[in-house]
Amino acid sequence: MTNFINIHAIQSLPPSSLNRDDAGVPKKALFGGTERVRVSSQSWKYAVRQFFAENYDASYIGCRTTQLPVDFEKALRVARPDADNSVVNKLSKVVLGVAEKTEEANEGVDPTSVTGSKMIVFYSPAQLESLVEMAVDVVDGNKKTLTIAEAKEALVGKNTVDIALFGRMMTAQPELSIEAAANVAHVIGVEKYAAQRDSFVGIDDSLGKTKIMGSVDFVSSVVYRHACIDTSALTRNLDGDSAFAVEAAGAFINAFIRSMPSGKQSSFAARTLPSFVLVTVSEDQPLSLAGAFTNVIKSDSIERDAAEALISNAISLNANYGTPKAAFTINDGSVEIPFATKLSLPDLIESIKKEVSA
Repeated sequence: MTNFINIHAIQSLPPSSLNRDDAGVPKKALFGGTERVRVSSQSWKYAVRQFFAENYDASYIGCRTTQLPVDFEKALRVARPDADNSVVNKLSKVVLGVAEKTEEANEGVDPTSVTGSKMIVFYSPAQLESLVEMAVDVVDGNKKTLTIAEAKEALVGKNTVDIALFGRMMTAQPELSIEAAANVAHVIGVEKYAAQRDSFVGIDDSLGKTKIMGSVDFVSSVVYRHACIDTSALTRNLDGDSAFAVEAAGAFINAFIRSMPSGKQSSFAARTLPSFVLVTVSEDQPLSLAGAFTNVIKSDSIERDAAEALISNAISLNANYGTPKAAFTINDGSVEIPFATKLSLPDLIESIKKEVSA
């Protein structure tokens, strides 16, 4: 049975510049006819992956890079230091052919060292290991060559959690693409966008005078964050291991709530946690509650009023479309939410895991 885990959070961002456009200005979005602060989903997904790297084991973190052919060559030379250079380069060209869909790479006759691919490939350590094992058979003379088809087989299955959650797009080899089990929304402000500018100077300690002057744009806002997980897709992407999928879902909830993008953090130290969290489990469909904020929040208690707007929107949707299978909340008690159980984050994660395991 498919369960959809929906995560909703209200969070205050003090002066910060977490995610900037090509002009160096904090990103924004037009929503409900009003410009809002925006943090891209890509930015927050990267923060989740960094959180995984700092708090979980290697089964959670893959490598997203253009350097798969180079990484493969390095790993093969570690496994077989005395391998003939022309053989290693030929095998590396095959791996490059997987990334670039270059059929000529199957011939692998170019003796020059392989370079990175134009396309980013998301791979797991186990997938790289499988590629190297296939190549070792060629180096050792147990088989004549490595084909692109065989190399592609090595990239099937054995996904890390981040690959299973966020998917893999491979336009050159669409059959190797993986549908993401988690969707992460762009973060949007619940109030009107208002960028400000901070001027700064750099003092030369030896000279005792200003040597650098500049400015940086920043924003501050209360924001709405949303993500959802398709537990069936997550299980499928983790080779059918339902127990591991449950653990991975719990880890994602933890990482999504606790993580923060790193943009300009050394300048602003804008690391906060959500003041309000609602997590639901349903069997019908994923659901954003962004509709609660089509009108900007204007009050002296923006966080509380944003939480109340979100709850009101959820209650209305529940009345019209049906209530979720389970709902849990983290909040300071200043708002009432009749359909959810108030818990701490560790207890909420355990409760969600029990729900999706049943």
